[in-house]
Amino acid sequence: RFLGNRWLAEAGIGFDRNIQLGLKLRSSFGIGGGRFLVQENQKQWSVFAGILGNHEQPVQGDGKNNAEAVVGTRYHYFMYDFPKLTLGASVQVYPSITEGGRVRLEATGSAKREIVSDFYLSISIYDSFDSREPTTGQAKNDWGPTLSIGWQF
Repeated sequence: RFLGNRWLAEAGIGFDRNIQLGLKLRSSFGIGGGRFLVQENQKQWSVFAGILGNHEQPVQGDGKNNAEAVVGTRYHYFMYDFPKLTLGASVQVYPSITEGGRVRLEATGSAKREIVSDFYLSISIYDSFDSREPTTGQAKNDWGPTLSIGWQF
């Protein structure tokens, strides 16, 4: 929700699964607020902070509830002439409130380019990190690329 003078309020739910990090399912709900540091026709840059609660079900063992803070930033750049182009990047840091010393980090970068009228090619890369000690040989970090094509209507 956009508020006056470039302020914003956010609420959201999320569902994550990352077997490489030993996570079968994480369901979360959070609220927060932030501010656009740059808000122009071709670019937007915002910072935000909030709090969220989640339930994590590991690959092995019992699930548990957690409370976390979140601090992050997002940047988007848009070109509206042909070929249309959108570049984006975001970073969120999640220090745990209920598990002392645990910190998670989520980062993404993306590029989406129009090839012909409304037909797009997109590439993105993500990185997920969890400082919690992994279980059963699982990693602390996972990253990967995504390549997609699509038609926007």
